[in-house]
Amino acid sequence: MKARQVTAEDSKRMEQALKDNIKAIEGLRMAFRNMSNSVDASVMQATGSLSQAKRLNQKNVDDLQKDYRRKTWRVALFFALLGILLGIMGGAVIVDYHNARTFQDGLQNMLGETLCREAGGKTATESETGNRVCSSPLTE
Repeated sequence: MKARQVTAEDSKRMEQALKDNIKAIEGLRMAFRNMSNSVDASVMQATGSLSQAKRLNQKNVDDLQKDYRRKTWRVALFFALLGILLGIMGGAVIVDYHNARTFQDGLQNMLGETLCREAGGKTATESETGNRVCSSPLTE
């Protein structure tokens, strides 16, 4: 085999091919750089969006917790006030009943003793029940 000699024209073609390859590599390098910058920008934008979504989600959670606490306190206050009102009403009914019974018993005792004395009898407290009774004399 005979060694081939490189001519000036071959050298110019190789130089031109090398320059074209360098330009193509430079173009690819720029395309990759632009793509890398675009990916970086997209990642930063996505990270910002996630951070904003996380803040909004946390705000919604906080609002829901506040609303739950507010409603819980309202229900507790309602039942506390209802318990107080029912206690007052129950107490008033019991006291009113007791006072009415005391008044009625007192009135009956007073009128009963008066009527018994007018009839000529005597009143006494019965030992078994503690009630006042009228004993009238036996008439023949």
